[in-house]
Amino acid sequence: MLKIKFRTKLIAIFVIAIIIQGIVIGYFSHYYAKEIVMKNKQRDMSDMINLVDININIRVRNITELIDSAAKSHTVRNLFSNGKTEEEIYVMEYFQNLDSSFGAVNTVIIMDNSKIVFSQNRNNELSNAYNAYQEAVSHLEKTNWIGASDSIISRLDEENDNSKVITVSRAILGEDLTDILGVLIVELDPVTFSSLMFNNHNTFQNQYTYIIDNKRDIIGSNKNVNEDWIDVIADKFDNGIRKFEMEWEGETYYVCGQYNGITGWKTFSVLLADYIFPQADVLRNFIILSVVFCTICVSVIIMAISYTMTQPVKKLSAAMERVQEGDFSIQLNTGRKDEMGMLMGSFDFMINKINTLIREVYEEKIAQKNAELEALEARINPHFLYNTLDSINWMLIEKDEYEISEVIVSLGDLLKYCVDKNNSVVQLEQEIDYIISYLLIQKTRLEERLSCRITIPEHLRTFSVPKLILQPLVENAIIHGIEPVKKGGTLTITAYESESLLHIEVEDDGSGMEEKFLEELTINLSHEGSDFNSIGVYNVDKRLRLHYGEVYGLKIFSSPGHGTKIMLNIPKEKREVEQ
Repeated sequence: MLKIKFRTKLIAIFVIAIIIQGIVIGYFSHYYAKEIVMKNKQRDMSDMINLVDININIRVRNITELIDSAAKSHTVRNLFSNGKTEEEIYVMEYFQNLDSSFGAVNTVIIMDNSKIVFSQNRNNELSNAYNAYQEAVSHLEKTNWIGASDSIISRLDEENDNSKVITVSRAILGEDLTDILGVLIVELDPVTFSSLMFNNHNTFQNQYTYIIDNKRDIIGSNKNVNEDWIDVIADKFDNGIRKFEMEWEGETYYVCGQYNGITGWKTFSVLLADYIFPQADVLRNFIILSVVFCTICVSVIIMAISYTMTQPVKKLSAAMERVQEGDFSIQLNTGRKDEMGMLMGSFDFMINKINTLIREVYEEKIAQKNAELEALEARINPHFLYNTLDSINWMLIEKDEYEISEVIVSLGDLLKYCVDKNNSVVQLEQEIDYIISYLLIQKTRLEERLSCRITIPEHLRTFSVPKLILQPLVENAIIHGIEPVKKGGTLTITAYESESLLHIEVEDDGSGMEEKFLEELTINLSHEGSDFNSIGVYNVDKRLRLHYGEVYGLKIFSSPGHGTKIMLNIPKEKREVEQ
């Protein structure tokens, strides 16, 4: 591996950290700035589309009202009566006013099912009128915006022949509103109509905005639109996507659309994504230059700081090399007050202590040997006592002192059970066997004054319990409950289970406790180190809480003259099934 100095590592770590931090901050700054600008610009495009749609509604509603009014007027209806040619003058003036107020009307035609009844241009001949006529007849009560279509008249001017127009038709009904007298057809100029619809709403340079009808023919646009876009964009829009990005010939375009409920037309706006935020590259370059400049400045500062930080480390490292070679006389004697000064001072203190420690090693080894011998003796003493009790037992048997021998055996069993350090948790059956041995000794002392009753179901005997958890409670019940009563009493040990707990009860019918003393005892159980006589009860309660949790302490019930009952609750999941 390369041998790199600490100072170089420190500088490299800080510089790399600064570079990474700058790149991360720069990247996310540029990303979120671009996102904010893009969302604002896209919202502006959507607002512009809404304005165009509102403009369409206004213009369409205005001309629809004018056409509806004309179709219902007596002047127009009278054109279909014989000898009413003088009405044409008034009709001509009426539609000339319409043209002047709206500005996009090319031609107004009134026809029946076979011929032109009225036309602004007398020299025009009827052509391609079937669709417009049928639309009007199919929808008698409404004005029909057919959309982009070929003009229904043949013009004498060949340059304008078959030019596209926006066609609007309306049925003309009789007085009873059932007879169809004819059809009113208005043709609008697409270029003029487009200028009225868009009305300089475009916000961005190179933005394409156009309107298509139900046949996906272009009604109007602000500039020439790529016809290949029309079906692709319309298909996505018809699938419910109103705003989306489109990839076309390696370029990304942002598209938003709007549906017009009156005409059924759709308005789309298309803009190259690069034009939405043209200053993105400028912002990116500025961020890169800022990161580079800040990195250089910070690197210079870090180099200066690292020198002041690493110089004491270098000095300390050299001193430690001398110590490694066996020179324990070196002292740094620094006057620094910072952490490095404290470290170097500790080094001096350590060197001063090393010689002392070397001298003390031999003495510590001797002390360790002595401690090992004492530990061996501590292990020998309990076995010695147990063997001694066994010898006494055989001496009593030889002298036919069987009752005392039985007490000695029980005492030996108690001692053996207590000195076994291997298990701190035992089966309930082992704990009960220990209690039986203890009660045998007490029974010998109290004779008929002590009665015992132990009820433990067989299937509960394999539950695990802390070792020596019952003896202090049994001892407490005998000494404080049964022994003070002249006639003695009965000690009862019962175990049963609930859904999630094993319950063990130690109960006596002795003297019981006053309410005040019971209250003090209950309070003192929860205060470690409290000064009261029931040390055994306290220890059991503390062990239960430490082993199983704070909710599993002892519960004590007592009343004067009616004895005392102590309940232990142990979680059933602690059960050991192995014998």
